[in-house]
Amino acid sequence: MTALLRALGLVALLALAGCVGTPQPDPPNLAPERLRVMGGERGGSFLLIGDPGAAIASAPAEVLVANLDAPAMPVRIAPVAADGSFSIELTTLAIDELRIWVRGADGERSAPVDVLADPLGLAPAVRALLCLRVEPHDLVVLGTGAGSGAREVITLVNECDEDVTVESVALRAPVSGVEIEAAPTSVAAGASAAIELRFLPDESAPAGLVEDVLLVTVAGDTERDRRAVIVAAEVR
Repeated sequence: MTALLRALGLVALLALAGCVGTPQPDPPNLAPERLRVMGGERGGSFLLIGDPGAAIASAPAEVLVANLDAPAMPVRIAPVAADGSFSIELTTLAIDELRIWVRGADGERSAPVDVLADPLGLAPAVRALLCLRVEPHDLVVLGTGAGSGAREVITLVNECDEDVTVESVALRAPVSGVEIEAAPTSVAAGASAAIELRFLPDESAPAGLVEDVLLVTVAGDTERDRRAVIVAAEVR
């Protein structure tokens, strides 16, 4: 009996050691306090710098930047170094709003950071209609292949005391195969409304991932605002 108890105790200790010895990866993260700009003049190019620890994601990771005010500018992508730092060259037309996020090798993404940027500095982007929520808040994934959907719904939830007008719903820049099938023109106070996206890539479309941003411009009685949702479309 004593030998049996010792054996069971050893098994339990080994199991516990196995649990303790298996580290869980940190979720992707982008630290806005570690971002800064360097060089350049207003209306020109400059560097967006992420100091060490700015970007955390499974390696090899990338940082992506979309200029929400300049749809002609493609989403810029740069590698993240082992210490979490990065550097990416950008151009702004004036003081533009940028959406920045990190994508890990496992496909996981950080929560995005929205900033107002020009070559002279960064400032947090300010939202006016905080009572209007978007679900999902950050990201929708459209794809062909196992576990992916050809259709997704983004819901606008109006918790304001007033009706909200939806002035426009549009992709910042076209994403091949992604269409907006339905979009509301208004959302009543206390109600919700759906934006429907469909992904139907051409049969000749090469395998790969494209990410951009869906922009929803809204207005209340006195405030005007914009919401952004990352749209990832992948042909597998």
